[in-house]
Amino acid sequence: MSKANTNINIFKKSIESTIKAISKKSDVNILFGSENKSSYQNVNLPEVNKNKLNKSKLSIRGRSDAASLVNRYHDKKIHQKMSPENLETKIIFDEIEFLRCELLGSVKYPGIKKNLLDFDKEYINEKITENIKLSKPETFKLFLKDNILGLNLYNQLSEVSDPIINSLNKTLKNKNIQILDKITNQKEFSIEVLKLINDVIDENAQNEKDNNEKNDDNNESQGNLDQETKEQTEE
Repeated sequence: MSKANTNINIFKKSIESTIKAISKKSDVNILFGSENKSSYQNVNLPEVNKNKLNKSKLSIRGRSDAASLVNRYHDKKIHQKMSPENLETKIIFDEIEFLRCELLGSVKYPGIKKNLLDFDKEYINEKITENIKLSKPETFKLFLKDNILGLNLYNQLSEVSDPIINSLNKTLKNKNIQILDKITNQKEFSIEVLKLINDVIDENAQNEKDNNEKNDDNNESQGNLDQETKEQTEE
């Protein structure tokens, strides 16, 4: 076995040990080379890319730490009970619950906080480079993480975020929404988060309505102006 492959295997063993230690689950399965989402039994991670070794390791550390924290702190029964029926709201709700688990780990373990931050920065930069927008759930999660932990990611986020970031930013400024002090209580956290999601979606819907009405008014004004110009030309 080459030295490179030996080092990769040592890295994988280290990741496996770390996942089991953080999650406090010795029976969790760690699968490399899988693009599936991690579950309660399995932590699925991408294969180590030998051609982009440092970047690959950074990504795997971030993904493995995030999955480990969800395995440790997430209560599936509470989540199912609190989960909303609306699909769009549910997907956002899921992401923010995963954020809650990451916040618990970030507060307790500085090393995990750094790994997650490095991963988030790299993910955002990839989106900027590829000119791909974040989804609404991703925008919610990353904006809230930046807002709660003071990570100074807003400028980068604003380049690739979903437009809902404007409503999210406005809602957080105008309403007294307490999230960080509830991260240790999943049920209370979920209640607060659902309020936030609904407020932001309502705000965003109102903004879209106002913008559409403004565009209609502008189109009507432009149409009237074009008609006047045409009549004057004909005279």
